Formats: sequence, C-alpha cells, structure tokens
Amino acid sequence: MDNIKKKIGNNLKRLRLEKGFKQSELAEIVGVEDKTISRIEVGGNYPSMDLLVRLAEALNCELVDFVNFSDKVVESLNENIVLATRNLPNVILLEASEINTYDVISSDVMVVTSEAIKQIEEVLV
Repeated sequence: MDNIKKKIGNNLKRLRLEKGFKQSELAEIVGVEDKTISRIEVGGNYPSMDLLVRLAEALNCELVDFVNFSDKVVESLNENIVLATRNLPNVILLEASEINTYDVISSDVMVVTSEAIKQIEEVLV
C-alpha cells in the first residue's frame, strides 16, 4: 500500500510541476496546509476524495490522472482494488471475463492488466 501512496504522490507532484505551482501555491488554492501537499507527494498520506477533486480542479486534470500507474500490474481483483475504486465517478471495475465489446468502444480510457490482456487474446485468437 505504501507503494501506491508514493505513486499517487509522484503523480500529484508531476501534475503540480507541469502547471508551474509551488506546493504552497497549490495548498492555498485547494484550502490545505503546505505540509499536506508535501506529505501526499512523498507518499506519507493518502488524499481524501474531496481533496482529490479539489486538486483535479486546481490542476485542470481528471481524477484518474492521480491513479494512472503505467507500471501497475494486478493479477486479480482484490478487496483493496474494489474498495479503492468503488467511489470514483465514471470508473467501472471489470474482470477480463466480464468485458464486452460495448465496454471497450464506450471507454475513453482503459486500464488493463497483463493478465486481462492474456485472457482477451485467448478469446480473440
């Protein structure tokens, strides 16, 4: 779990720097103390969903940008993944065996694990 905190923090820092904000400037915009932004960026704290929404608005990005881990590989759904995604708007969590054509063509963004790709390839071949 600490690794996920660090990845969220890294994404926040990247997005903040891309927009040219100092930690103190971003903190003031979203209504938190400087140390709150610092703690999140170093992987010390998880941001609340409310804070993530305010950060996304301030940084003009999507919520998914904070949890988009290109190196994240999950072999199977576990309770932590289900709990972490259940309150995210516009996020549908499906196992590879549940995906259909509509899900694929109607998605703006898909995060697919290596295991899911293997299962999809088996169906297509």
